[in-house]
Amino acid sequence: MRPEGSNAKSRGTEPPLGISSSRRAAPSGAIEKRAKARPAIYLSDSLSREVKIRSLEETVRLETRAKTLNPKWYEGMLKHGFRGVAEIENHVSNTFGWSATADAVDDWVYTEVANTFLFDEQMLERLRDLNPHSAHSLAQRLLEANGRGYWEVDEDVIDRLREISRDLEDQLEGVI
Repeated sequence: MRPEGSNAKSRGTEPPLGISSSRRAAPSGAIEKRAKARPAIYLSDSLSREVKIRSLEETVRLETRAKTLNPKWYEGMLKHGFRGVAEIENHVSNTFGWSATADAVDDWVYTEVANTFLFDEQMLERLRDLNPHSAHSLAQRLLEANGRGYWEVDEDVIDRLREISRDLEDQLEGVI
């Protein structure tokens, strides 16, 4: 479920570099072990005149809406063909990393990624045509998020993802 007030399609601006643009180090396990709790992570957004401090979770939500799920961003990526699809998959993989290292990704993020890129038949065809390798990796990453307990979703969603993943794998192997 999306947080109140979030609308993935209403954001028209995007920061030039975000937390899913590159891999970042995870919070130190030593801190977590010693404190017996995961440390809170805050990030400073100083790209505009008004500096804002946001939690990692809030930053992940914001970047997901501003980039990954923003039609202006992903359509721009798709104009770059093979590399653009790879960049979309890279953003999702880096977002997954925040689940693995900091438990900072809400279920709705993965749900909306699946709905936007894989469950929309026209979009899936575009990804399949431009870069089936990255489309397959995207499906696999969502399955991994569920398998590791980072994304709780109905089994029918997982079944659809498995079917899409198998179809993409068949395409990559020349079966279809």
